[in-house]
Amino acid sequence: MENYKIYIDTDKSSVKIKFTISYLKPSESRNWATGEYVETGYRAHGVPVERSADGRMESFTAFTGFGDTLLPCKRRSQKRYEQAIDILQERLLKYVRYFENKGYHISRDAINTLIEEQENRDYKKHLNATGI
Repeated sequence: MENYKIYIDTDKSSVKIKFTISYLKPSESRNWATGEYVETGYRAHGVPVERSADGRMESFTAFTGFGDTLLPCKRRSQKRYEQAIDILQERLLKYVRYFENKGYHISRDAINTLIEEQENRDYKKHLNATGI
């Protein structure tokens, strides 16, 4: 549990945008850098990483990514973790746009795949809502 990772391709073959999900415990709810309260629960983290050719090594620069609460909750469970994965999938295109605005050039194929997956999810929601 809790080793979910997604890598989004950029225009540079060794640079990817890495998205992970983690659980923030109530005892860890204060941000160490700013002292601000961070909501307890499942969080998405996105960061640009440079990967070695074999994929074994990753490097990143501090403070180049972001964190966002996906699913606020007081206790972790497999069901909530799976819900957090679904929420991340829904928000992934928005998160990728964040990195585009920061100057990263996302692969056109990766963008098209994300858009297609989003359209499929929206269509399934529509079918469920209409009872088809």
